[in-house]
Amino acid sequence: MGQPDNNDYTPPLPFEGFAEALLRTFEIALPEPERFLTPDDLDQFLSEQRLSAPPAGRRDVRTVQALREELRTLFDETRDEKERIEQLNGMLSRSPVTLTLLPGAALALSATHSESLVQRVQTASAVNLASAIARYGFSRLRVCAADPCRDAFIDTSKKGARRFCGNRCANRWHVATFRERKKRDGPAN
Repeated sequence: MGQPDNNDYTPPLPFEGFAEALLRTFEIALPEPERFLTPDDLDQFLSEQRLSAPPAGRRDVRTVQALREELRTLFDETRDEKERIEQLNGMLSRSPVTLTLLPGAALALSATHSESLVQRVQTASAVNLASAIARYGFSRLRVCAADPCRDAFIDTSKKGARRFCGNRCANRWHVATFRERKKRDGPAN
């Protein structure tokens, strides 16, 4: 076995998947769409995402919910890219971010320590999205095409043709489309 081809290795994004996970904490397709009902819910989410933060309070929950909705607007492809860049740059300017040169001339973007839970969540989200946009472009920020789901995701597929947030929505959409076509075309002879 030879050495791995380093040209094919794509390093993980800073705070990989954090922004998408945060956006999935409100799922309109579920009977109770809001995952952050209590401070404990927010604490559990941050623990699952391995983001250390002080214990959440009620105000933190409301502020993180508002931040989540601000992030969701970055995925709105009907908005001008310049507006979205300004919005994300505004979020980054309010975040303690450090750019570090690593061995092998790689750059690492990371958040410096903050005492505020909300600032840590904002920084992780903004750094994650900025890194994803720098790598894939705004055109890869998508919203699931399967109604009623409105989950946002970053299309990291090779072809950039992903339309659904996951297999559950893709399967549901394809089955519904098949049934609609069968109903419209009538039974086959």
